[in-house]
Amino acid sequence: MQSPLAPAFLCLFAASISLAQSPARGPQTLPGTLPMVGGSGSSYCTALPNSSGASAHISHSGSLTLADGSFQLSCSGLPVQPGAHGVFTFGQTQMNTPFGNGYLCIQPLGGIYRMAAQPLSNSTITRGIAEAPAQFQLFQPASTWNFQFWYRDVAAGGSNFNLSDGLSVQFGV
Repeated sequence: MQSPLAPAFLCLFAASISLAQSPARGPQTLPGTLPMVGGSGSSYCTALPNSSGASAHISHSGSLTLADGSFQLSCSGLPVQPGAHGVFTFGQTQMNTPFGNGYLCIQPLGGIYRMAAQPLSNSTITRGIAEAPAQFQLFQPASTWNFQFWYRDVAAGGSNFNLSDGLSVQFGV
C-alpha cells in the first residue's frame, strides 16, 4: 500500500527589513511587503536505515543569506562504500512517498535538480556555496527550496539506493 503524499507546508516568518534609519524615525519597512531577514530551515519527510544501520540526515550550516557566501549542505549517517557515490538533489515541491530503499521527499513533477556527484568515502558529506558557487546559482533571496541526499547503497540490497530525510530552506534577504 502506498503512503499518501504528505501535504506541502509553507514556513513564513516575519522580521524587519531595515531600509533607512534616522534617529527620529528608526528602521523603516516597505509598505505591502512581507518583511524577512535571515531565512529559515527545517527537516521534513522520512529517512529509513541504510546498510550502516543509521538513517541519513541532511542539515545546513552557515548563513541563509546567500550573499554571505557561507551556506553549506551536510548529510550524515551515510554508509562508507568504496566506489559508491551520492548527490544532493533539490526542488521546490515536497512529497513523502516510498522510493528505492527510502522515501522521495521532492516531487519530480515540480522538477528535481542535482549537484555534482560525491564519493561516499566518509559517513558525512558536505557541499558549500564557497567551494562550488555554480551549483547554487538557481537560489535567490526569499526563495524556498527543498533538499535531499540520494546515494548508492549496494550493501543494503533491495533497489541498491537510499535517500536522506528532507530539508526545507527559505533563504533570507
